[in-house]
Amino acid sequence: MGLLKSLQFAAVNWLLRAKFLKLEPYGFDQAAWRAWRYADFVKDGYKRNPVVYAALRKLSQAFVSLPIELHDKGEKIDREDSPEFLKPLWGLLRRPNELESFRTMQEKWVLQMHLAGSTYFWGAGLGLDKLGKRVRAKAAPSLRLLPPDTVTIHNDGRTITSYEVDPTKNVADKRILKPEEVLWVNFTDPSNDFAGLSPLAACAYSIDIGNAALSWNFNLLKKSGVPAGVLRLFGVMHITREERREIEEDFQNRYMGAENAGSVVVVSGEKAEYKQLAMSPRELDWAGGDRIAMRQICEALGVPSVLLGDSSNRTYSNMEAARQDMYETAVIPLKELFLEELSNWLMPQYGYDPAETQLLVGVEGVKALQENENDRTQRLKQSDWWTPNEKRVADGLEEIDDPVADLLYVVMPGTLKPIDPDDTEVEDEGDEEDDEEEKEDSAGSFSAKSKFPTLKARREYIKAVERRQRRYIRKYKQHQQVYFDGQRHRVLKARGLSLDSEAEIYQQLFEGVQQEMIDEFGAAAVRQVKRRGLTFTSDTPAMKKALSRDLAARSKLINKTTAKQLQELLKANQGASAADIATEIDALYAQAAEGRAANIARTEVRRANTMASREGYKQAGEQLGTEIKMEWVTARDERVRGMKMEDQFDHVVMDGMVADPDGWWYYPFGSLGWDGSTMGPGMSGPAGFNVNCRCTIAPLMW
Repeated sequence: MGLLKSLQFAAVNWLLRAKFLKLEPYGFDQAAWRAWRYADFVKDGYKRNPVVYAALRKLSQAFVSLPIELHDKGEKIDREDSPEFLKPLWGLLRRPNELESFRTMQEKWVLQMHLAGSTYFWGAGLGLDKLGKRVRAKAAPSLRLLPPDTVTIHNDGRTITSYEVDPTKNVADKRILKPEEVLWVNFTDPSNDFAGLSPLAACAYSIDIGNAALSWNFNLLKKSGVPAGVLRLFGVMHITREERREIEEDFQNRYMGAENAGSVVVVSGEKAEYKQLAMSPRELDWAGGDRIAMRQICEALGVPSVLLGDSSNRTYSNMEAARQDMYETAVIPLKELFLEELSNWLMPQYGYDPAETQLLVGVEGVKALQENENDRTQRLKQSDWWTPNEKRVADGLEEIDDPVADLLYVVMPGTLKPIDPDDTEVEDEGDEEDDEEEKEDSAGSFSAKSKFPTLKARREYIKAVERRQRRYIRKYKQHQQVYFDGQRHRVLKARGLSLDSEAEIYQQLFEGVQQEMIDEFGAAAVRQVKRRGLTFTSDTPAMKKALSRDLAARSKLINKTTAKQLQELLKANQGASAADIATEIDALYAQAAEGRAANIARTEVRRANTMASREGYKQAGEQLGTEIKMEWVTARDERVRGMKMEDQFDHVVMDGMVADPDGWWYYPFGSLGWDGSTMGPGMSGPAGFNVNCRCTIAPLMW
């Protein structure tokens, strides 16, 4: 074992010379990892690590593929129909400067955000003057991204006072920019309000490990191709330097190199010995830890590792599901951040109120979020509960201006028959007003007091709710990943899982983000009532008790699933060594951090939306002295449960259902152990009824 340790130490010393690790002279327990800077992330992260490069390329390509839409007061404005004084804005977005297109700039922005944690837009000659005319400038309007390592933020502790740009580190080249000339966008650094935090900082060790593993394998192949050994000559006390060199050259020529892999050394003499020194493939399994490093890097960047060729990761049912998760939890929230910050900065300069006129993400045409064309056609064909016009809208087509297309049909032998043949008669041309009312009602059996009486209105409402939830889904997923990683260490250390102690840890970690969600979602619910002076507060004893009880229940449910998985893992690995079991536990939690964390985040954020909305409607009703009733709302698109024949549960039947006076809905097809009662989407019932549910609730008009 002494020789084995010597070889290990020699390998790590080689890594030291390669500047991957800094080790103290004695032992491996004293490793000190280097501090990373922006230049390091670019050089050793993006340029040298294939996982970082591939993940960021996939992320940036998906980012630029999302179309950008201009909306004014909720209505989409086509570029051709834009007001005259908005055309300079469109021109700027088409070609922001003479060196790059807006697409290239978006790619650069994604890379800078993930490598530096901060980006700096610098605009010159932008916007309008007070008379509504374009600002006069010496050069054409331009928008540029400044290299983040050349910008220094000056502040007074509360606000930014100026930006110092030093591209060459030369005093003569320094430029001081006013705060209004620069748009700073960053990932929040909890320890510094005036700095950004690169996501790669959280996985810097994994990048080092991945690079070290690649260098180790390259060096092993270059130096020998097979594990190295030592030749010891017995009876020889001393050899000269020339003799040693001749022996080394002879060994290199005869036995080293990939072409000599597997060769055996044969020597003659009275007494000689060849001893294997290097580790066996099993002992070298630590070098295979690059797979775990790959998953950790992918988690930090929000890209499922299966999209980068990690075939052993079975978290997702297929590639489409993994790609959709990447869009929903990483790409779309990032694009929304980009457009929100850009809108708030650019729109006032062109005479628009950013609260009314915004650049928004268009997701309608994104293939990764769309159902397979053939599957959608077959599903719509089998949807007998939809009218022809509803099917056309779901398929992206315009409605037919014919009353017959708004009727429900049943399949009869050899033909299609309307449910009520008498209703197929076209009414008098004078009853146009009645026709319009009938067409409005054809969207579904909704309450007459519904705020969203048409299919289009309901889908727009669902989109608005999803936009509000996305950043919290990303934030909740990150918290869940931190929790799983901490639990992994606790399980390995304690050799078990304590549900009671985990519940306390879970509550401490998540109570902050839960409180933030409840406050925002509750305030949004109160605003839906459309009455001035209404307020929302979560600072009530009943609400605090409910939130605490809910977090405890969530922790118990999540950790019961984890405990069951651990039991199955231990049962399947009976007789295995402690090291092998620890490796399996690491892999289990790596999959949980990537797949389960995303599912939990989506489910819990939407559950929080239901809780906060119920409380918001209740508080609004108390302030108005009335009771506000609630209805269940779905988008009735291809992703809603019940739209496919193989779906176990049906949320289509819940669409438009009004809660009873006690605030309960009743699912008509209850299952074993559940009577169908629920307090809203995500609130109760089997997991299959709630997980990843996109339904929401809305107040009825009175």
